Amino acid sequence: MYYIYHIKGVKIGVSEEPKQRVVNQGFSDYEILEEHTDIYKVSDREIELQKQYGYKVDTTPYWQTCQCAIKGGLSKSKESLVSMRKLSSDKTRKLTYEQAEYIRAQYKRGKDVFGKKISHRRLATVFGVDSKCIGCILRNENYTTP
Repeated sequence: MYYIYHIKGVKIGVSEEPKQRVVNQGFSDYEILEEHTDIYKVSDREIELQKQYGYKVDTTPYWQTCQCAIKGGLSKSKESLVSMRKLSSDKTRKLTYEQAEYIRAQYKRGKDVFGKKISHRRLATVFGVDSKCIGCILRNENYTTP
């Protein structure tokens, strides 16, 4: 779960562990503005809220920061690294939530109108993404909330 937190008069940020993050930044009072399961959605909302509240806007979205943490070997909990690795397989958002729902529905059907099996690879080819991305969508790890 990703939390958008607000330190009044200071900033709006995102963290999986907001209490610890706020303490690490030298503060104690904060409020949770939103909770999200999708790293891309929370990244977009963080920037929207930073603009809305008049704070400095991050130049790097949260999801990219997480990818850098994975590649750079920054210390994170094992669970966080596993979830971020799964999400980082789709390096840039290429699909819409509607397309993801369509992918799930087609895969559930099992066969196309010609009776041919619908596979991860076929869906990946049709939508121009990696088959790992299709797997994440089908397991509801990506594109879960519009």
